[in-house]
Amino acid sequence: MGMRLREELVEVAYFCGAPDRAVAAFSWMVAKHDANPEWNQYDLLWKYKWITEHFPFMHQIDAPTIERTLDDMQQRYERAGYDRRPVTNLRAWNAMWQGDADAARRHRADWWDRPRDGMADCRACEVSYNVQYHVEFGEPGQALTLAKDLLSRRLGCAEIPHITFGFLVWPLLEEGRAEEAQQVHSAGYELIRNNRDFVMEAGEHIAFAAHQGDLDGATSMFERHLPWVIDNPSWLKSGHLIAAGEGLMHALGAGGASRVSFRLPRQLAVALGEEAESVAAVEQWLRKRRLEIGAVFDARNGSDFVSRRLERVRQRAQGTTTATTA
Repeated sequence: MGMRLREELVEVAYFCGAPDRAVAAFSWMVAKHDANPEWNQYDLLWKYKWITEHFPFMHQIDAPTIERTLDDMQQRYERAGYDRRPVTNLRAWNAMWQGDADAARRHRADWWDRPRDGMADCRACEVSYNVQYHVEFGEPGQALTLAKDLLSRRLGCAEIPHITFGFLVWPLLEEGRAEEAQQVHSAGYELIRNNRDFVMEAGEHIAFAAHQGDLDGATSMFERHLPWVIDNPSWLKSGHLIAAGEGLMHALGAGGASRVSFRLPRQLAVALGEEAESVAAVEQWLRKRRLEIGAVFDARNGSDFVSRRLERVRQRAQGTTTATTA
């Protein structure tokens, strides 16, 4: 009963933006399974992918733990007779978010050529991963070619193209497909607007709207989703929304606004006190938080990838860049 309850908890926590609770429950499941190896391990191995997928975004997980966990995951897959295809992909995923482009490219190439079996991700997820790799590697044309079935909605699952549309708007702009980028933005935002797990994608959509000059729309989205960053365990994901908000505040200030026209979360309003209605004060708070998040992840990763990526989101929101690569 304890195992079944935690299986459900892991699933709910994973899909609703509470990965810290998923990790805690999953750790209990692993310990119990090791004590009772005769139990069915399929669900455990499948959910292992969910856990390690979130590691790059959680400041609580240090680099040695990430590597050690991926090694353990691979050993369990091999003992159970499954190919390491999903593990290799997650090595690429973690390496990319840690700023190790060489390792990410190497693992991505190995992953894409490996055989699929019953533990492989669905095709929509695999294509979405591959598209994002090309986006992050600065290859927008290749990314959009691969994304054809996602853009047409011929491929999809519970989280795809929700995630994919959030980052595809930028290569579409870069390739001169502005009208299509707007359509993808509108469709993508509707897919993610009600689930805190998509806080990073919300940040991308806010940045896009602001970048395109729709400051009212961006402000409305920012007001709706700013509470998602309060006490969010996925610091890096929430950092994207924070960076987008910072850029938006700068754009509003540059346009002559001095007072915010939206309601702040209570915790932020209390922290700002008498300056809670000041656009400049909100921008300053967001900047401080963005820099803090960047510094924490850069120290863990041994690279400035996260700081540069969040800075890119900020610049996009204030309308100063459309560059694809971090």
